Amino acid sequence: MKGDNEMHYILYTGAERFLTKNGFDTAGISPSKLKEKLALMKQQRSSLEASLRTTESDVKSLEQERSLLQEYMAKDYSRDVEKPKEKDKDRAI
Repeated sequence: MKGDNEMHYILYTGAERFLTKNGFDTAGISPSKLKEKLALMKQQRSSLEASLRTTESDVKSLEQERSLLQEYMAKDYSRDVEKPKEKDKDRAI
């Protein structure tokens, strides 16, 4: 039991030194507030990851559509289109 308390003390003082060294005011730090912030950040991360997956799926779908459109535009359809007959040309004028 005494060993556990010593270990916690060592970890706590080490963390406190690290925070102080990096410019944090350790007197104003509340573990419960930090836990709340961490939980909120985890929720935001999950939401952003879901949004990222949706966006990646949308991008993949749009890339496939773009590829199909490029193939369609590259084809030569001039053989399939009938040329207007001479009589039709006179009517158009």
